[in-house]
Amino acid sequence: MNKIIAYKPIILLFKKGLTGIILCSLLFAMSCKKAVEAGNPETKIREQSVYNSAGTAAAVLTSLYVDLSLVEIEGVPFIVGLLSDELTLYNAPSAWYRPFYQNDITSDRFIGMWMNIYGKVYVVNAAIEGLNNSTELSTDIKNQLLGEAKFMRAFYHFYLVNLYGDIPLVVTTDYSVNMLLPRTPVKTVYQQIINDLRAADSLMGDKYLDGYVTNETTERLRPTKWAAKTLLARAYLYNEEWAKAEAYASEVINHAALYELLPLNQIFLKNSRETIWALQYVKKSDINAWEGLCFVLPSTGPDGGMYPVYLNDFVLQAFESGDQRKEDWVGVAAGYHFPYKYKAGRLETAEVEYSIVIRLAELYLIRAEARIRQDKIAEGIADLNKLRERATDKTAPPANQLKQLASNLSEEKAMEAVLHERYVELFTEWGHRWLDLKRTNTIDERMKIVTPAKGGGEWRPFQALFPISPDEIKKNPSLRGHQNPGYIE
Repeated sequence: MNKIIAYKPIILLFKKGLTGIILCSLLFAMSCKKAVEAGNPETKIREQSVYNSAGTAAAVLTSLYVDLSLVEIEGVPFIVGLLSDELTLYNAPSAWYRPFYQNDITSDRFIGMWMNIYGKVYVVNAAIEGLNNSTELSTDIKNQLLGEAKFMRAFYHFYLVNLYGDIPLVVTTDYSVNMLLPRTPVKTVYQQIINDLRAADSLMGDKYLDGYVTNETTERLRPTKWAAKTLLARAYLYNEEWAKAEAYASEVINHAALYELLPLNQIFLKNSRETIWALQYVKKSDINAWEGLCFVLPSTGPDGGMYPVYLNDFVLQAFESGDQRKEDWVGVAAGYHFPYKYKAGRLETAEVEYSIVIRLAELYLIRAEARIRQDKIAEGIADLNKLRERATDKTAPPANQLKQLASNLSEEKAMEAVLHERYVELFTEWGHRWLDLKRTNTIDERMKIVTPAKGGGEWRPFQALFPISPDEIKKNPSLRGHQNPGYIE
């Protein structure tokens, strides 16, 4: 069986009540002997007693981070990488992955993320309600966990709205309400995302905390206010509120006590100073980050099973001469190039890497774009040049070094530079490339070239959004007649 497909049941364990909030001790090196068992979402997660103890209340949020670390191999980074111009499918006829790779998904065949993400939203909403009603927790612990819950609700809705467009905005655990929710316009969803993140920013502390959220730790595995500020900068960028995007990006960039740009070969090590929020993979002791599990190829190269993908030639062609990101972040096996940001593959045993969800370089890219959009082109170019300087081998002859960008570029050329830098800096990280193509309205132009090159047919603009599963439409009368254009109900 394909190793990646074999992980699918993990997604369903929590929702079917077969297991609960597990592995919190493994994830955060907690000393607790017993994890919280969730049971049916209608019972244990909503029992007020769960939120009367710091350990059990924290474990509710911990379960979400564990879940992300376990199942995201089939989630946004992998699937969206296939959709875009980042990954190549080795075995193109693969029934599971081919529709994604060749941009040919259909509503009747698409096993979507809709149900899985909304299942997590339910847990978050239950946590928010339980924490708000708790009278046993200290103010500091209650605020931290409320902040984490609102951060995660914003995180989930961010991906839902960017993958599906207008979506039901779910902020309660009331089934009688949720099952009848209509699709909410994207702008309104973004306002909720921003409201949640602003609340998270005000509630969470600025230090990294352990599994009981009582002690500081060097492990960067729980969100802090800096993670909230980062997602706020991103949300404002996507919402075209340039000044606010710049301001929040600057706040994080200027917090030198915790964060700094690192040499290329140090960024993806666990708890690096470029990490703002990361996940620890806890399924097996011989696996580090899921990116190494999925992307790092053996000497024999890709195959149709455990190693189904390698790096798309479009990524290789994007690197400029002298860009050390190509040298350090691209590996080669049997003539196939693969993403090599994470070096620890399947056979590594030492825990040296965590899967980074948010890192500092993104803030420089956000601020660069926000500044350029406000006609502060020279300042925006300066941010891009910081990343280009890091990607330059300064020991090489000047003619072989990655060139700095001119500060007097036109806005059009400066924006082209932003998209280029985002591509070569963030490739295969959490769907950035696909979402960038969509939000900048360049996806049709690009995918008209990419889709046929991947063996697909003619690119059709409606394919920029996922279809809603017909089963979900049948469950919710308010969704009937409101499938995304181009797909059948």
